[in-house]
Amino acid sequence: MKKVFSIASILVLGFAAFFIFLKTQNQIKRTKTFDTFGQILVTLDRTLGTNSQALAIYDPATETKKIFPFVPVTNGQILDAWNRPIKIKLARIENSTQVSLTSFGSDGIIGTKDDLIQNEILLDQSSLKQK
Repeated sequence: MKKVFSIASILVLGFAAFFIFLKTQNQIKRTKTFDTFGQILVTLDRTLGTNSQALAIYDPATETKKIFPFVPVTNGQILDAWNRPIKIKLARIENSTQVSLTSFGSDGIIGTKDDLIQNEILLDQSSLKQK
């Protein structure tokens, strides 16, 4: 009976440790993805906000890779920590650019609770200059 209890205890502890490992890995990937979001926003602020380039021809992946060479890019798309494309939406609103960044999270399915979303508004540099 004592051996059975010991084996059962070891199995329970093993499963608990594995579960904690998975949760930790998922949190690390979330943090890395938000770091990539920040790199995209810095790039947009530095490059898009200082020129009047049309959004239709602007390439966030290429521009981000120039400034942050270690950003993961495949087939012209920036990847999240799960190696899936980050959805980038850009829209011009008067003297600003609305930015929406979305990662579909660990399950890879849009619209679930694990999705990572960041929305920002970048002001054009010219609108910040005092008259």
